[in-house]
Formats: sequence, C-alpha cells, structure tokens
Amino acid sequence: MVETLPVPPPRETLDFYFKFMISPDGKGFDSDPALVYCRRTYHIGRWERVEGEIILRDSPFDPIADIPVRRQLSFHYLEHESHQVGEIVDRVPGEWIAPFVHQRYDAFSWNR
Repeated sequence: MVETLPVPPPRETLDFYFKFMISPDGKGFDSDPALVYCRRTYHIGRWERVEGEIILRDSPFDPIADIPVRRQLSFHYLEHESHQVGEIVDRVPGEWIAPFVHQRYDAFSWNR
C-alpha cells in the first residue's frame, strides 16, 4: 500500500431483482415472481492505493486465466460495510421473466 486516500461519504444505491421459486416439477414457478427493490448504504472505513500486478491462474470453476489483461489502470484496497433493506414492490407474470431465468443448479425450462 502506497497511499491512504480520503474516505468518501456514505453512498446509497438502489438495485432490483426478481425473487422466485421454481416449481418442483420444473415447469414454471410456484407463484408469480416478486419484483424486489434493494436499497444499500455503503460506508467506507479505509481506502488505500496499492502497487502490484495482476496474475490470473486456472480455475476449475471458470476460465478466468483466459481473459487477456492488456493494461492495469489502478489497484485499491477497500474496507467497507453495507446495510441493505429489501422491499417487494410488485408481482410480475412468470412468463415475462421465464426466458431469462438461470439458476446454477436447476434445469429449468418454461416449455417442458
């Protein structure tokens, strides 16, 4: 670490996602998916500039070593905490999002 940087004020973000459960038979959802707003507040406690280099290695989970690193812009070390609050704001018809649903361990197909 070569430089301590000034800590910025807390930052608030608003993200959204769809909360759903896939039906046990794999055909659709248990009920209409919920549209969730997630409000997060980040408080940074420490921020440092770092000198170093990126070395990507093989991984059994993804091909990260295949990503070319053409140049490094900067390195930073950051300590922060966040607080989040989720709120269901609406329900949407399952067919609206079914073509885009992916869960790592589910073989989901709307057309089964």
